[in-house]
Amino acid sequence: MQIFVENVTTASMFREISSVRRKVFENEWLKKIPPLTLETTGTAWHLVARTAELGLPVAALSVVETTADHSLHRRYALHFPDNARVARLTQLAVLTSFRGLGIPRQLISEAIQRVVQPQNFDFTWLLFDASRAESCTLVADFDYSASPYVLQTEYGLCRVLTRDERRSHGREIGANLWMTEPKIQEPTLPL
Repeated sequence: MQIFVENVTTASMFREISSVRRKVFENEWLKKIPPLTLETTGTAWHLVARTAELGLPVAALSVVETTADHSLHRRYALHFPDNARVARLTQLAVLTSFRGLGIPRQLISEAIQRVVQPQNFDFTWLLFDASRAESCTLVADFDYSASPYVLQTEYGLCRVLTRDERRSHGREIGANLWMTEPKIQEPTLPL
């Protein structure tokens, strides 16, 4: 099955990805996630994956700039160098019947090409299921690093994955991204 990815640019397209996310997060996972908005200020970018045959939306991913959100970074035990531009990949959702087709990998690759690189972000990060974080495709194929901490998040028990985007552009490297003493929340929900 052929899948193609588009930038979300209209309210109608944003409603489509919101519907995909409701089906995955609320109906399937029974999780309430923070709402995102269709931004025009250049702080959030959204992608939708569609089937080539019918053009139906089957997956979504958002990239949200978190550069100045120090409290969010502290919550997830992250530390970035001063003046670094930081973006979070978030709310990746794939409808059940379209899983196993490599859509998350395709969406993340497109997000890096369409948003991260053109916007000159220095680091990207995301939350990932704690039990699979070290062996996931993002670590193996995209050079993400898994944090040493397991945190209770809106998605359940997760580890943070980070990527130094400067490596692929030959810029300065070597930042210590993990805080030495994070405030780790006690798990309250099973995955």
